Amino acid sequence: MKIYTRTGDQGQTSLLGGSRVPKDHLRIEAYGTIDELNSHLGLLRDWSTERHKSLLQDVQTILFSIGSRLASGSEAEADTFKVPPVTDEQVAALEKVMDELDKE
Repeated sequence: MKIYTRTGDQGQTSLLGGSRVPKDHLRIEAYGTIDELNSHLGLLRDWSTERHKSLLQDVQTILFSIGSRLASGSEAEADTFKVPPVTDEQVAALEKVMDELDKE
């Protein structure tokens, strides 16, 4: 896999489906932030107890789906590339775990 695109740097980057947006687009900032959070969670997972390892892995899975959806140009492209949706049940489960951990 090549690490260059030969498209030049016109201050734009490609989304998953090929559409181009400015590199300072809010979508790019959002999925970059999610990627950074995901890397921190991976490090925490390595240092965690077994109970928290599973929880952190579940959170990372959801974050990968969110980041992939943000990297898609549209919902149709996300569906074309079979990016998993983030369900209401997953959001509710995350909220429940956050509430439980907050009590601790």
